[in-house]
Amino acid sequence: IVELANYNSPDQIVISGELKGLKVAGKVALELGAKKVVELPVSAPFHSSLLKPAGERLRGELEKIQIASFEKKVVTNVDGYVISDKSDLIQKLVDQVSNSVMWQQSIEYMIEDGVDTFIEIGPGKSLTGFVKRIGKSIKKEVKALSISDVDSFHNVLDTINKGA
Repeated sequence: IVELANYNSPDQIVISGELKGLKVAGKVALELGAKKVVELPVSAPFHSSLLKPAGERLRGELEKIQIASFEKKVVTNVDGYVISDKSDLIQKLVDQVSNSVMWQQSIEYMIEDGVDTFIEIGPGKSLTGFVKRIGKSIKKEVKALSISDVDSFHNVLDTINKGA
């Protein structure tokens, strides 16, 4: 089993599945002209049908918690669309475990809806780079900022305050 796991940006997709199939798919991708193939160090075949049982276990846990009404739009990266209630949220989170991440489509939706500033929180800057490339590909100017430690947090605050 090999499946498309992430549509990250105009120039990057990620596949997921069984290791043997991934190796074959990577070789074929290079033969067909892919710029590069990188094996990601992950512990499971995330965002593939192989994880459907995990998604169902997640549903059981999510149904135990209280989810407040949404004050803002929530765009799911399973399909790049807005959801409106708790049952939709639970289903989309369950779906996300075993379905492709439509990151590019989600970001494009938010940009077209007027979002112009994105902040990535955590180690690395991959998502920040994807957002910049997506904005450029649809000819929209966006700010993509990254927070990975206290210093970068203060830098982001300064950047936002200067723009206000």
